[in-house]
Amino acid sequence: QDVVRVYAGEEATCALHRDGMVACWGRTGPWPMERCPSGPGLGACVRAPDHAVMEAAVRDKHVPRPMPGLNNVEMMAVGSSFYCALRSNGEVLCGGENTLGQLAQKHVNPVTGIVKAMVPEDAVHIAASSWSACSVHRSGEVWCWGALPQVPGQSGTDRGPTLVQGLPQATQVAVGSLHACARVEGG
Repeated sequence: QDVVRVYAGEEATCALHRDGMVACWGRTGPWPMERCPSGPGLGACVRAPDHAVMEAAVRDKHVPRPMPGLNNVEMMAVGSSFYCALRSNGEVLCGGENTLGQLAQKHVNPVTGIVKAMVPEDAVHIAASSWSACSVHRSGEVWCWGALPQVPGQSGTDRGPTLVQGLPQATQVAVGSLHACARVEGG
């Protein structure tokens, strides 16, 4: 009833509610043990041998579940087993898998829970593809992270957030599997 937008990724979907809260269903990444889904039709979480936490034996992934820690959200971007949320204060939060740097950290180590993206805290737009995401900021800058190849300024092994060089002031971004495009001011 109070859902204002729905965002779909490869394996998950999230609903943004009028009050800025978020509920998701499907696979949104490895669930921390304390947040394992439970209840009728849901299985349990187990710890994988490589110490990554993953959901297992979930029989019904069609049950929306509130995403703790996501509040005051204005926009979501959902990839394959990860998601990012743009809060009303311009902060970007991400959660889920980080194997390719999808959570905008300066590493690709597993992360438990929702983390603050390491980008400026004045984002106005976000977008994601399967394994990558980008944010547009008040200044018109575009920052990208994850598995996008050849982001200007990013080395092949650096998956952390990188400022895209040489773009005019951007207002919006769209991210594909192997590329990203920005809508620039005046066009």
